[in-house]
Amino acid sequence: MVSVPDAYRLLVVEDDPLDAARIRVAFVQHDGHARMNVARSAEEAIAYLEQPWQDDMGSIGLPDVILLDLQMPGMGGQGFLEWYHPQSRIAHVPVVVYTTTSTADSSQDCFAMGAAGYLEKSTDLKGLVGAVRRAIAEHRGRMRRSG
Repeated sequence: MVSVPDAYRLLVVEDDPLDAARIRVAFVQHDGHARMNVARSAEEAIAYLEQPWQDDMGSIGLPDVILLDLQMPGMGGQGFLEWYHPQSRIAHVPVVVYTTTSTADSSQDCFAMGAAGYLEKSTDLKGLVGAVRRAIAEHRGRMRRSG
């Protein structure tokens, strides 16, 4: 597993309560370091990010990583990425797309709008945890090199 030495904040943007629960269980089982909050829509995620953010442990600040579903009602994940891309205050926060959409065009579009990772939803929840940890580790490595 990728080394991420301390606790990190994870914002899960997922409209399906069962998927959100599966994700929470995966992080509890495979990684005791994630402090998680769930937004049920892109609009709710934006509201979290535009105000001081508080995770489920009471810690305040921006998340260290965002796990984003694409297929949601309202503006959806694609709309979230369009909003996220020009946001200089949070553009450093990696976004990992976790979706049932599995086309090359979709993944290329997401990467073009700043996504740090793109995963198809599957039963491999340990792999999901690893992908989130890799995104955080890569982000922290870039921050150390640039700062």
